[in-house]
Amino acid sequence: MKRTLSFTKETLKRILRDPVSYVLLLVFPATAVAIVTLFGKTVKVGPTVKLLSVLNMVPGIAILSFSFTMIYVGAVTARDMEHRLSFSENEEGSAVRGAIFGYLISFFAFAFIQAAVCFASGYVAGLTTGQEVSAAGMARGFAFSLPCALFFITLGLLSGVCLHETVSVSACSVVMMLTGLFGGIWLDPEKRGAVFAAVARIFPFKFMTDGLKSAVSGRTKAFPIFYAVFAAAVVFLVVSIVILRRKTQAKINDFLK
Repeated sequence: MKRTLSFTKETLKRILRDPVSYVLLLVFPATAVAIVTLFGKTVKVGPTVKLLSVLNMVPGIAILSFSFTMIYVGAVTARDMEHRLSFSENEEGSAVRGAIFGYLISFFAFAFIQAAVCFASGYVAGLTTGQEVSAAGMARGFAFSLPCALFFITLGLLSGVCLHETVSVSACSVVMMLTGLFGGIWLDPEKRGAVFAAVARIFPFKFMTDGLKSAVSGRTKAFPIFYAVFAAAVVFLVVSIVILRRKTQAKINDFLK
């Protein structure tokens, strides 16, 4: 526990010293919500009005924000794997768990604030433009976005543990592009043709976005997806710990030879 808390504090300090973190935390979600809201105000009639509504866009912006955070997590983790983390033979097991959970807690706190900024911006934008938004709906969306944040954070951790920094960033960038393309963030994949919709159903991103839209609107039919998302995050976390322990033990064995 002490190791985890110590690593968490150290990682949080590094995050707060990095200007990129403030862009991801505050600038990106708030700016994306503002741009969509301003663009939506120029559309008076037609289906685009509903498409650009706060209830429809904010959940997708939250998911896209988490995918950018995943790239950041993967880069930081991979960089540390290469240059900073080193464990002795006696402390190898506890140190690995402390490092992984330290990353997890730090970046989850990061994503918590990110989600809060996103949904709070959406609520304010909805009120200022006269849209029907409720504080309860935005609070539900915020709460149910947290398992999605865990999914992207643990996927970034897994990427950082397994890959070198440049490869990790590239792999996470591909996932981010798939999220933007098939996540139903800007356009519903079901309305872009049967093939596109079928491909979108292969990935979990569309279901996350639809689930958050349901949460914001007060519908509960899509909530089970969040159990699956949380389960996937646990799997990513466990695999990250196992792989890091094996890599660390291999380094120790090489050192002792």
